Amino acid sequence: RIANFFLTFSGAVMTALYPRAGELSVRRAAIIPVYFRAMRWTIMIFLGLAAALMVSGDEILVLLKGTAFIGDGRPIWMATIAALALTMIPGIPSVITEGFNKPQITALFAAISAVLTVGLTVLLVPRYGLIGAPLALLVNALVQQPVAIAVMNRHAIGVSNRRFLREV
Repeated sequence: RIANFFLTFSGAVMTALYPRAGELSVRRAAIIPVYFRAMRWTIMIFLGLAAALMVSGDEILVLLKGTAFIGDGRPIWMATIAALALTMIPGIPSVITEGFNKPQITALFAAISAVLTVGLTVLLVPRYGLIGAPLALLVNALVQQPVAIAVMNRHAIGVSNRRFLREV
């Protein structure tokens, strides 16, 4: 349910942004402020929601799974929420990149993400149990996605990473 919310919200933002990105692809300078604003809002909403879900995790776990799940379920819950929140952030630069007619960049990083996540899951789940799956997603989000955003900024959107970090 919570994953559906993250995906639905991210999808709604990207659906609203895509036509604008395509329309303004010939005037890149016009979309850059929209891009920065969308990134700021996305980061604030997803990280804020993740923080709220982590703080109220025990109560939510009781509602969803019962009291027996709290002790063992807390680390899984925390890693899953963090991974979901961080995984949604590259959606905005991906949409802008595709709107600028550079789908090969997003396809490359989607493939890298899939290989990295599946590989880490295969390694981590047998060794650490259920926590291995969200840890695989979290490692992917922390390692691969900043690189993907940096490449999209530089080679598709035309924004320096220094400016991106300053503006967002």
